Amino acid sequence: MPVTTVEGDWYAKNHNGKVYCLYPKLPGHVVTEHYAGDAEKRALTFGQAIGLLHRCFQERDSANGYQEMELVEQIEEWAIQRIREDGTTVDACTIEQIWQDAESELKPLYKELPQQLIHRDAHPSNMIFSAGRLTGFLDFEMVRRGPRVFDVCYCGSSILVEGFENSEKGQKWPSLFHSLVRGYGEFCPLTASECLAMYGMFVTIELLFIAFWMDRHNKDAARTSESLLYWLATNRDALAM
Repeated sequence: MPVTTVEGDWYAKNHNGKVYCLYPKLPGHVVTEHYAGDAEKRALTFGQAIGLLHRCFQERDSANGYQEMELVEQIEEWAIQRIREDGTTVDACTIEQIWQDAESELKPLYKELPQQLIHRDAHPSNMIFSAGRLTGFLDFEMVRRGPRVFDVCYCGSSILVEGFENSEKGQKWPSLFHSLVRGYGEFCPLTASECLAMYGMFVTIELLFIAFWMDRHNKDAARTSESLLYWLATNRDALAM
């Protein structure tokens, strides 16, 4: 629960109307090592954490005021257009072909995917653990109503980006992701449609990142996301559940 202000309110606003909340400090730390040691167990724990969060979100599913994610439209109307406009930082033609292939699979499945409130930024650095136990999540300002499998794939891609350029880590990542999915399934078993939609979901995540970094004129980060997109297209069989 937030700490109340001296006036007894749950939040304070600055002169620009921006809202600030203060919370008690959570015990624990962020897990930053994803490949060494008992990596599969840690990945399982990340999946369990997201599953628990989603179950809690389901209990508040009637909450109003949250944006609908409209993921496919975001890619078609913003990300692809932004990538086309640049023309030099990344290979727009190859990227668009990858999207067209992924879209042909994802679009027919999209309406079947379970939708609910999701974190939208569920990477390991937004999870706090103490002695291997989840103590809390950080950064809820991006919460949306969208496909729950997005959070699962987002966490998986956050682990992958730290290892895909290393062949040994790249070979290890599929087992980590499968472990993450298994942990998630302990709380929220995936549907057949969600399993089939995973490749398309990974592609959308990287397209969002490419466009995001291009908007911020960070060419190196955009190219890293482009390289990760190519890795996913080449290794898509590794995503099969």
